[in-house]
Amino acid sequence: MAVAPLVDRVEVDVRRRGSRLEARHPRRLPLLGWWFEGPRRVPVRPAPTLEEVVATALEHGVALLVDLKGGWPSTAARVARALPADLDVVVSARAWWQLGVIARRRRGTGLLRSIGRRWQLSLSRRLRPRRGEGAVVHQGLLDAPTVRALGRHHGHVWTWGVDDPATAGKLVAWGVDGLIVDHPERFAAS
Repeated sequence: MAVAPLVDRVEVDVRRRGSRLEARHPRRLPLLGWWFEGPRRVPVRPAPTLEEVVATALEHGVALLVDLKGGWPSTAARVARALPADLDVVVSARAWWQLGVIARRRRGTGLLRSIGRRWQLSLSRRLRPRRGEGAVVHQGLLDAPTVRALGRHHGHVWTWGVDDPATAGKLVAWGVDGLIVDHPERFAAS
């Protein structure tokens, strides 16, 4: 597992598929047998399980950001059981109630409310976060005042959708604590 020098954590999207917890980003359309990711089609291939990814992360000393996909009631509990105590991990979810399950079963785990829509941003400001619970917000929803307000409310703010160093610099100047990028190699020279 190669990890760029600027990377301090690897994001893993976790979806439940039957009895498996799969580490995969694109959704699967079962009738068509294809995964869709943007405009291209990728033939179905076995996705690694969360357990396989965790074993590899432990072997190589890599910290993880586990992003829970879907709102299945049992998913958060199963994920909590699959994460060993010695793994450095932060968990995010759009189904925020899942973070409570993680917090009860795995004390001390970093938690992030995933916010991708304006209504979620508004709701998040009205709901009191759990102790230590931050927010991870799509960068298109952020500006300097929003980052300051989220920082006061949540303590720390991460963002995703960052593709270029100039945008990253602006977000950090606004007070964003963590950047989720798809291409860390683009940031090596900056």
